[in-house]
Amino acid sequence: MPVTITEDFEDITPADMGVVHTPPVEILFDGETYDKEMEERLEFTYTEITEGGTKYCIAARVRAQFSVSMETALQDYDRAIARIHREQTEARDKMLVQLQAIRLTTIRKAFKRGQLQTVAMLCKDLGAVLGETAPEQIALQVPELTVNVQAVQDPPKQLSE
Repeated sequence: MPVTITEDFEDITPADMGVVHTPPVEILFDGETYDKEMEERLEFTYTEITEGGTKYCIAARVRAQFSVSMETALQDYDRAIARIHREQTEARDKMLVQLQAIRLTTIRKAFKRGQLQTVAMLCKDLGAVLGETAPEQIALQVPELTVNVQAVQDPPKQLSE
């Protein structure tokens, strides 16, 4: 595409004014916009995090792969961690409900078969999830006895009769 350049190089414009430059596709994520390259870096960082490594090791891999600054790579790391945290939080709520349903079903089946030890163990686990055992744990703690001994300065004087 031919361009028009002024003498001081401050104004570079396309010669064909009918052509409009379109920026890369923007994706809205957590109230911020990312272009396609940023989204690719974020996906790469996400994958690297799931494969393991330290924060700076992963940031170095992102830096090498995309030729960005370390600061940008660390920002990408933080964004990927935020995405993982959000996904895990959403998944955790659903998993807890499913796990509780499985426990209740297992309790019913074990009770029908007369496996009372299994029922007791599953009920204890169910109660732990619901927060029932927190007072039990406090009650099981061994009480502490503290004795402070202070030196006697002067023995008390006894009154004579």
